[in-house]
Amino acid sequence: MLLVAQVAGIDGTVIIGGNEDDAITRSNKVSRTQGPDYPVNLKVGNDWIAGDGGNDTLKGFGGNDSLLGGDGNDRLLGNHGDDLLVGGSGDDLLFGGSGQDTFVIGDPGFNVIEDFSLRSTTDLIALTEGLTYSQLSFTDVSSYQFRGGTVNNRGALISSGSNSLGLVRNISSSDLEDHLFVPYSDIDFVVV
Repeated sequence: MLLVAQVAGIDGTVIIGGNEDDAITRSNKVSRTQGPDYPVNLKVGNDWIAGDGGNDTLKGFGGNDSLLGGDGNDRLLGNHGDDLLVGGSGDDLLFGGSGQDTFVIGDPGFNVIEDFSLRSTTDLIALTEGLTYSQLSFTDVSSYQFRGGTVNNRGALISSGSNSLGLVRNISSSDLEDHLFVPYSDIDFVVV
């Protein structure tokens, strides 16, 4: 099942994927790996896209989009705009693209943040589950376990106690200062 709706008060489109593996892009078509393609007429704007179950690919283009992966091992691509990327449970890949993006960690599962920016449009990391910066530890790594294999790439591993929450690729642990972290409850987005 795929739900596409225009919702009063939201500048854009709301898309919710079903329990199968979905590939959702903000263009003129929504593709699914199982079942038929669903044509969708989307306009450029601020969109809310949720994948639900399965291993989903969610892709936004222009606008400040909210991408929520849900269950499964998802791939979220924000592209242009100030996007919110919430992987959900599972092992998820998060690409923010240009703009000031916010990546959420702390849900069950492990998120790999592919393109965290420390430039003038600094990205942010939002913490769920009541986590605070003081509860986190950071470790520089040159390889890590992800989706049953070893990935050889440097990054900063983010943990809380013995729980690994995620990895920020191509960043040193010393770069992850407290001003880059915000509570998830402070994020402004609409849930339908």
